[in-house]
Amino acid sequence: MKKILLPLFVLILLLSSCEGTSYLDYDYTITYETFGGTEIESIEVKLEGEIHIPSEPIKEDYIFVGWYSDENLTSAFQFPSLAYSDLTLYAKWDYDGIVGADSDVDLSSLPYSEYLNESNPVITIVVSGIGVMKLELFPSVAPNTVNNFIMYIDNEAFTNNSFHRVIEDFMIQGGNTYSTICPISGDFEINGYTNDLSHNRGVLSMARTTFMNSATSQFFIMHADYPWLDGSYASFGGLIEGFNVLDYIAGVDTDIYDGPIEDIRIESITIELNDYDASDPICAD
Repeated sequence: MKKILLPLFVLILLLSSCEGTSYLDYDYTITYETFGGTEIESIEVKLEGEIHIPSEPIKEDYIFVGWYSDENLTSAFQFPSLAYSDLTLYAKWDYDGIVGADSDVDLSSLPYSEYLNESNPVITIVVSGIGVMKLELFPSVAPNTVNNFIMYIDNEAFTNNSFHRVIEDFMIQGGNTYSTICPISGDFEINGYTNDLSHNRGVLSMARTTFMNSATSQFFIMHADYPWLDGSYASFGGLIEGFNVLDYIAGVDTDIYDGPIEDIRIESITIELNDYDASDPICAD
């Protein structure tokens, strides 16, 4: 009996020892993703070992904001913290140097000056780390499109979206791509609606699919005159401040799909209604 119990006791002791080693001495890997900044070497941390802030990465033309625990950069990571599993931390960056203010722009010289009016609503687009653009909306040109755009602003649907398509000497396109409401009828000529606002530099217009009544929340701002779009897309406003911001965004590096290499984030779009009384947009049939 003793000969049987002794090996069994030794086996239990060895198993307990192995389990204890795998649990207490396991190394968790902390990885740092810098998105093109200087590389930060991953580290190994014991169970409940402290994760301390690493050396600050450097990236040309950018300012390091901090480390985040999710790839979407919504949850800032708090140092020091205890390790309970493998973990990847993500660096957040902002552009270094916001584009300065416009030189004085003579609004009367703009090709859409006849539509400018103090009673029109004015939107302010804050582009993170780059600057600010202000645009006047023209209810007299495309009222349903204007009301639709205001609805998305009121719902804060543009916050933390981006300019995701950029073509220099053509336009910059942005807006909400994931949380849209009903499509609206396009306020343009081939859809049976009179719209005389030409797609000149600075004009704001609605993106759509091949279906004429498919506009929702995506918009574009013309970087250059493009009259070939007239009659086929719903123009509904015009830039009044921030032409240099428009030029800066239009000049960023892009991939083969016209997507900016670095995220051009829309921090917010806000509105001053002035004397305009917005109503609910009319959905397409």
